[in-house]
Amino acid sequence: MVGMLLDEETGDLRVEGGGLVVGDATGQVTRHVLLASPGEFKEHPLVGAGIYKLANGQAGPFWGAEARQMLRACGVPATRVTVKGNLVTVE
Repeated sequence: MVGMLLDEETGDLRVEGGGLVVGDATGQVTRHVLLASPGEFKEHPLVGAGIYKLANGQAGPFWGAEARQMLRACGVPATRVTVKGNLVTVE
């Protein structure tokens, strides 16, 4: 997926040579969808997997399927989202 890239440290749009940097934004979109809580994206209030809720507990039985659906809705070609311990993998 091609899109505007953000600076990893500040979260601001990356600007180089007087223009926005455009490139592969798949990882960036994946990270934002998994970290966001439902309601954070005002135009799409149902998007947001709320991964921080998994910090001290276990994922619900449908969390991976719901996260996959959210990623697909945002244009990320995810076929599987799994949680093993502290590691979340998106395939």
